[in-house]
Amino acid sequence: MSAETAIAGDMASRFVEAMGNEKPLSVHVSPATDRSGEALQTALKLWGFPVLTEDEKAGAKKPVTEVAYGTTAFEDIILVRLSTPVITLTRAYRTNLEGAQPATPLAVARHR
Repeated sequence: MSAETAIAGDMASRFVEAMGNEKPLSVHVSPATDRSGEALQTALKLWGFPVLTEDEKAGAKKPVTEVAYGTTAFEDIILVRLSTPVITLTRAYRTNLEGAQPATPLAVARHR
């Protein structure tokens, strides 16, 4: 399993837990064009989130939740941030040959 896939899977599951009953109707991941963004889209789809493309987002009749997803690498640590208008999740991961493991607890910030 790649580090991107392992990290995206963990962040998607934590996002589902953190959102609880506030699960969005659909999401748009930005940026979606790099490997980590693609991995997050796949992970969110596995959790049942309709993930919209840019074109689908433009034509959506229901509200779309914007998900900003970014990673920053330093040596063997990757800092990850998943952010929506309602919540931000941040966690550091240590990469290895098998993928990635959390290196810090999950930080959750609610924006209300």
